[in-house]
Amino acid sequence: MDLRPHDLVKIRSVDCLLKGSHFPGWAIDFLTGTPYVVVRRSKQDSHFIPVGIRGNQRGQRHASWLAIENIVEVITPEQLTKPTNWKIKAEGVFNPQIGSLLELTPLLDQFGYEWGPAGSLAFELATGIKTTNQDSDLDLIIRIAEPVSVIKAKTLLTELESLSLCRLDIQINSPLGGFSLKEYCQSSSVLIKTEDRPVLIQSEKIWAA
Repeated sequence: MDLRPHDLVKIRSVDCLLKGSHFPGWAIDFLTGTPYVVVRRSKQDSHFIPVGIRGNQRGQRHASWLAIENIVEVITPEQLTKPTNWKIKAEGVFNPQIGSLLELTPLLDQFGYEWGPAGSLAFELATGIKTTNQDSDLDLIIRIAEPVSVIKAKTLLTELESLSLCRLDIQINSPLGGFSLKEYCQSSSVLIKTEDRPVLIQSEKIWAA
């Protein structure tokens, strides 16, 4: 099964997850009513995938592992660019994150990359559970396999920020790992999240690596 970081996964039950002695009670409570986890960035094998669990509060996050046979449904960020795939009604529902997503869709589609929402808004759209507020960022994932110059990246970031109604947190997913688009535009080195660990690398070496 081809699973990538930021994919949302519906699980059979909370009992399907590997639990250690420090598995939090809030995670059990939340997953009992909302059985969704997110694929996190770590090495996978043919039997288990690394997943992250979120709760109702911002600080409630926990890492775990899920046996592949207990996956009920996979929802990718790319699927959530289309309102027809949302668990909420697009008509009559508005917040800055949804408004921004709708505004940015034509531009991102024009660039031709694979992309989609992540974070709180993705969870809300995929499950129908309210997780954003007026001050939430809009998290976006853009998957780019080929080298992108800093000039082109700055153009993309400027155009996206000019259209957005809220703060943007945009991550580029490259073959090497994930990194911040803004950091790539503003700094000579960026922190890349790889399967093993975060690594600080010079911007011009990202694509060569």
